[in-house]
Amino acid sequence: MPQLSSFPIVVGAIAAVVVIGILILLALFRRPKPVTNEEVLPTLDLDSLKEGEIPSVPRLEIYHIPVQLAAIVIAPAGRNHELPDLHEMVALIDHLAPGFGEVFTQHEPKVVFWPAQLSTEGFIRSFFRHVPLPGSKGRGTPWCSLAGRIETTEETLLVGLVCRAANANSLSQIFIDRASKWLDVVRIRDGE
Repeated sequence: MPQLSSFPIVVGAIAAVVVIGILILLALFRRPKPVTNEEVLPTLDLDSLKEGEIPSVPRLEIYHIPVQLAAIVIAPAGRNHELPDLHEMVALIDHLAPGFGEVFTQHEPKVVFWPAQLSTEGFIRSFFRHVPLPGSKGRGTPWCSLAGRIETTEETLLVGLVCRAANANSLSQIFIDRASKWLDVVRIRDGE
């Protein structure tokens, strides 16, 4: 049977171990969260985009509404993929719709590069979150945005477009769920 004089020492030692354990647990739970790709993606401010007359040659149309290509966000698809050089990229984005490379050159949009994204759907959702449109996701304003993937036999790029029409419209955010849908939505016309 332990002596009563050693009892407070044992209780004190147990209390010290419990307090140290609690402090360690608190330190573990207060550790900062690791940074994810989502947190480092740049947000695009529409006020920073160039405004002006909508170029008529070539004329870019979204669902038959003439628009100016104000910004483009480009990311490689998949882990360990990198963006091609600018010359190759212009050729690749021409796969979005025939003549889109010329629109890109003529409209001189702001270009934003994002790190590689693991999924098309994840990219699209991130793009719409990081490129907020005014009003109700752009409805009733001149602004619209589109996001999806472009595929060639060798490359897949994830692309988000920010466009501005001359007048308010109902275009909003357009989810391009398959590469061929760009051709349903985007038209390039050589003139009026």
